[in-house]
Amino acid sequence: MARLRSFAVVFIVGTSFCSLGLVAGASAGDFTAGDWVFITTTDYITGNSSVIHPGPPVTVDCNVRSLHSDAVARYFEPYLYVVNRMGGDNIQIVDPESDFATVRQFSVGAGSDPHDILVLTPTKAYVTRYNTNLIWIVNPSTGAQTGSIDLSSLADADGLAEIDMMCRVGNRAFVTVQRLDRNNFWVPVGKSYVAVIDTQTDALVDCNPVTPGVQPIVMTGTNSYSDIQLDPYTGSLYLSAPGYWGLRDGGVEKIDPVGLQSEGSSSRRRRRVET
Repeated sequence: MARLRSFAVVFIVGTSFCSLGLVAGASAGDFTAGDWVFITTTDYITGNSSVIHPGPPVTVDCNVRSLHSDAVARYFEPYLYVVNRMGGDNIQIVDPESDFATVRQFSVGAGSDPHDILVLTPTKAYVTRYNTNLIWIVNPSTGAQTGSIDLSSLADADGLAEIDMMCRVGNRAFVTVQRLDRNNFWVPVGKSYVAVIDTQTDALVDCNPVTPGVQPIVMTGTNSYSDIQLDPYTGSLYLSAPGYWGLRDGGVEKIDPVGLQSEGSSSRRRRRVET
């Protein structure tokens, strides 16, 4: 099986549970024959993909597989899982060992706008669907929906929680919950969250037993926007929280996946020191 690498601005990456990792400063010496990098591309009307073979020597295959115009890709060995988002509303499974052929494609609900997939086993995966409060549980080997996880309790006043990206740490899935006001230019509403799911029971984990109900991790920043990155050395999780677009209220949020709490935002900590 070819090793995968990742470097700035490409979409696929190694075998991290978080599926998307950017490794700055990768050089030709880091790669061997058989390695590849899969890149999703779009002109906002049509979508496609290319593959870089970093070699040495470096070669590029363009227009390898047609995709939706709004697509992201995840790698869970041995397949690539392309999330065809709003207007596509499906998962496209691509096999790198078969010349990147599409081996399966299945709907996750018309108009659902899927944003991420987290493959737990060959027969179980979670799919976040941005236009609903339900995370679908699917069997990726058949495309069948086998259940759902309801996050409607985390929604803001417009009725939708804006469930976005996922990352797995052990038997827990961490899910970003943006909470944006669709009726007011998608600005953040109150707090943004990271919900935690027990992947063995598919139940939400209570991150604050002192407070009644099942509580998520409450973020310091708002508008969780990026993938969740797992630091393999410290075990911490990191994600971007840009807040309100146009204001300097963003930062990089650090999450403790063991203590189930936010450890704050980098920019907010810096401002406290400066003042």
